[in-house]
Amino acid sequence: PYVGLEPNPHCVAFVEAIVGINHLRDITLLPVAASGHRGLHPLFVAETCPTDQTATLRPDLRPAASRRATWVNTLPLDDALAAVSPGPVSLVKIDVEGAELDVLQGASRLLAETRPPVLCEVLLADPSADFDAYLARLANLAALLHAHDY
Repeated sequence: PYVGLEPNPHCVAFVEAIVGINHLRDITLLPVAASGHRGLHPLFVAETCPTDQTATLRPDLRPAASRRATWVNTLPLDDALAAVSPGPVSLVKIDVEGAELDVLQGASRLLAETRPPVLCEVLLADPSADFDAYLARLANLAALLHAHDY
């Protein structure tokens, strides 16, 4: 089984089309962003590309870029997995454009109990972003993983 979380509704439709065309089975796609909390949050998307691969929940990630906000639902990863009951999790892949810490804050039960391998892309700092805030986010991410013996 595969469980994916994707907040951008344009991308959800694209992935579901791929799943259908390829007759894939045991695929669960949740139209939410993994986060440390439940709620509504702005997703910052490039003005000219509704399926923007660099869309982010972090307004400070690329401060010089022209982006529009679209509102999306957020859900802790622990809650998302509990809702769909996929069975044992064998791998967590995170590619969330700067919101890595937020995702893992919402996965404390998974990290403590199941301890799956975590493959996590961590972006380099944007030249126009606050570098000290970036370093603090990285330090908090490392501390969270260390606290779970990763």
